[in-house]
Amino acid sequence: MEFILFILLVVLVVGHLRLASRLGAVEEKIAQTRTVDATHVVPPSPPPMPPSNQEDLRPISATPPPGHSFLDWWKEDWLVKVGALLLFLGFTWFVSYAFANNWIGPMGRIALGLLCGAAFMVFGWMRMGTLVRQGSIFLALGTGVVVLTTYAARVAYDFFTPTSAIAIMFFAMLFSAMASVRMRTQWLAWMSALLAYVIPLLAASHEVHELQLFTYLYLVTIGVLWVVFLTDWRRIFLTSMTAILLYSLPFWMSGFVEEGGLLIYGYLFVMLFFLANLTGFLTLQKGRTAEVEILGAIGNTVLLSGWTHVGIGAEWQSLVYIAWAIVFLVGAYVFAVRVRRPLAFFVFGGIGVILIGIATALELDGPALTIAFLLESTIAILLSQRYATGKVFLYAAYATFAVPGLLALESLGRFPSYPHPMDAHAGVVFLTVIALWVIGLRAEQGMERSEQETDQVTWGRVFLALGGVFTFVFL
Repeated sequence: MEFILFILLVVLVVGHLRLASRLGAVEEKIAQTRTVDATHVVPPSPPPMPPSNQEDLRPISATPPPGHSFLDWWKEDWLVKVGALLLFLGFTWFVSYAFANNWIGPMGRIALGLLCGAAFMVFGWMRMGTLVRQGSIFLALGTGVVVLTTYAARVAYDFFTPTSAIAIMFFAMLFSAMASVRMRTQWLAWMSALLAYVIPLLAASHEVHELQLFTYLYLVTIGVLWVVFLTDWRRIFLTSMTAILLYSLPFWMSGFVEEGGLLIYGYLFVMLFFLANLTGFLTLQKGRTAEVEILGAIGNTVLLSGWTHVGIGAEWQSLVYIAWAIVFLVGAYVFAVRVRRPLAFFVFGGIGVILIGIATALELDGPALTIAFLLESTIAILLSQRYATGKVFLYAAYATFAVPGLLALESLGRFPSYPHPMDAHAGVVFLTVIALWVIGLRAEQGMERSEQETDQVTWGRVFLALGGVFTFVFL
């Protein structure tokens, strides 16, 4: 009885596909007929337009941009998606029932699953030639069946080795990724990228050597970034970044890296994501936001800090941070001078400043650390006041003064105990006073030149007020 229900479900899905195909052909023929009729209609001559400025002639978009939420995707051919989901559930139930009753041996079960998955993938590929959405659904269904079968064969029967299981699931994913690029199906590309990073977990990655695992992840990341470069689906880049951070997290939490090659792979990932960020800023079109590139740069900084913390000795960490800061600052200089992209300049320049700050904190402490942070923050703020084109980066530069400012409060609290005027804490307070006044006066001069008026207290006046407080206490 259950087998007959499964067959009926397959027949219903196939019948729906045929009906949808015929309906699509009818709609296409009606659209062609309307187009032919429209070509024979002589449009009336438009009335003469009154003279007006060209600035009033703005193009009006006839249709709103399509949505990209999950509900918008589900509403398109939703009946086919429901049918594919029911078919997948029916196949899973039928196979599990056959396994429970021992109808098929272990070898036959694995072969049946792989053949059915391959059949769905081939059918989906052929279907994408005429109906892209329907074909991509069945291609994703076939990929899921292959991955599920390989996982069951690996876990339940120990049929495949971890390497062979990863290879089988990887080639199924690769086929889906190639189809997504060729047919420009973004959700299928995202699913393929996500599946590529989940595959090692399904294949018992704890039995795979760490270097082999990171070699696989590095090759997958190169492929994902290549897809992003070809299609400009930039959000898939964040999927790759998140996956590498999650795979790196257990090594950071343990605080010990057994293989020196893992540190090399960590830095290779940092360089790869850095180059991807550079390419993203270079290809960023006007009018498009850069939140993906900014989040990617932040994630890359976290990745660099994590691997440096666990893989480099304490005596060498500051030098490593300085070296990477030079790399990011050189990238910022290239964007500022050669490419003329101020946004990328401030993003990479800000990361370089953060890395220099980390190196400073590793080498210094006490008043010397406060003075170093004070100089770095003041230079960053003055450069932002001179070159920043947006308020966001200027306010972010102002926020960096919070670190030396809070550290300076400790020196200010020790004012009664200064043994002599040349004490280190007295020097901290004196330099803080100078920095606050310079930053405040520079901000006020910038506002006067731009003739901007505001009712709220400006940043410049805030720094001048703090400078007055420090001066009063110091004197």
